[in-house]
Amino acid sequence: MRNPIFIAVGLLLALGLACAGEVFAQDGSNDAARAAKAEASARKITNAQAFIGETEQALEMAHSGQYGKIKRGDLDRLDEAKATIVSLLDGRENASKLEREQRLELYNAQELITAILRNNEKDRRICRRVQVTGSRVAGTECLTIAEREARTHAARESTARAQREGCVPGDFSSCAR
Repeated sequence: MRNPIFIAVGLLLALGLACAGEVFAQDGSNDAARAAKAEASARKITNAQAFIGETEQALEMAHSGQYGKIKRGDLDRLDEAKATIVSLLDGRENASKLEREQRLELYNAQELITAILRNNEKDRRICRRVQVTGSRVAGTECLTIAEREARTHAARESTARAQREGCVPGDFSSCAR
């Protein structure tokens, strides 16, 4: 049996969704650049019905939890993006016949699906019970993995700096003279 993650990655690549993770919504991007990316994406969709089927399969995997836990609101957004893709491509042979605005809409829907399914692990928030100094009652601390790594790095740097600056050279000291 094949690993579901490999299947999911393969589907994303087959869908042509492995583009840079930018959704075109008030990001100040150049219209010409946006149109060029949408054009390139549309050219990759040579069989619209197969593309719709692959999109539906990816979303079924998302709903069944094969991409990990996805929030209910994000699942709804995935369904809306799929509906957009289906409405734009249903009855068409390929995506190259779409109007410019439709190609942009298709590209945005693809990018939205990619962004949600990628679920960047560093942005995952983890809540833990921690002992609060000066209190007998534990508190809750919620930080992303990236925030925790940054805090750990800062603590190590601070300790190293204190050890370097607080070192007094002498015969029995390991400080540099």
